[in-house]
Amino acid sequence: MNLKKMEKIMERGYDLNIVALLYMVKQRESVVSGVPKLNAIVAMMEKKGLILEGRITLAGEEVLRYMEEEGEIVKEKEKAEVYEEMFENVVKRMEQLTGAKQKRTEIFGKTYSYLPNKYDFITRLKKVVNKYKLGDMKRLEAVIINNIEKCHKKNKWYPLMVYYMIKDEISPLASDYEAWEDKPIEQDYDGTNI
Repeated sequence: MNLKKMEKIMERGYDLNIVALLYMVKQRESVVSGVPKLNAIVAMMEKKGLILEGRITLAGEEVLRYMEEEGEIVKEKEKAEVYEEMFENVVKRMEQLTGAKQKRTEIFGKTYSYLPNKYDFITRLKKVVNKYKLGDMKRLEAVIINNIEKCHKKNKWYPLMVYYMIKDEISPLASDYEAWEDKPIEQDYDGTNI
């Protein structure tokens, strides 16, 4: 961190207490305190949308990311809106194809949801974007929707979307993103053409 970043964070109305608490929440540490001043700061963070029910929100993560990254970044709200809009578009396409916003599939006797909730979708997607340096969000959305269309066509809803995004530090989504063309070749996960 440098002084310029600290000044910009303070200009936005955030102080170092907020940043420290955000790091604690991100590490899943409790921020419940017997100190009224700390509780007031936590309440203000919830009001500003930085944390929700003891978990860091996208806006909160963007504040932390701003401190960690160098150079200019997109405003927190704009960047968060891109991920939220993508999630809504994915759910909308799922509903168009299946008539439902969610598909449930049975794996080894247990039933799982194909699509994760919004928080998990965005968190996992951000991890892939950052790890693999994926920058074209429209292309990324098209790849995700293409995967949903393939699953629908085959009526096979595995791997689940979270595993398609990244599992064991490997991302089929990132591979498909890199191989994407206007009309991608549809391949099954074993590499054979569909």
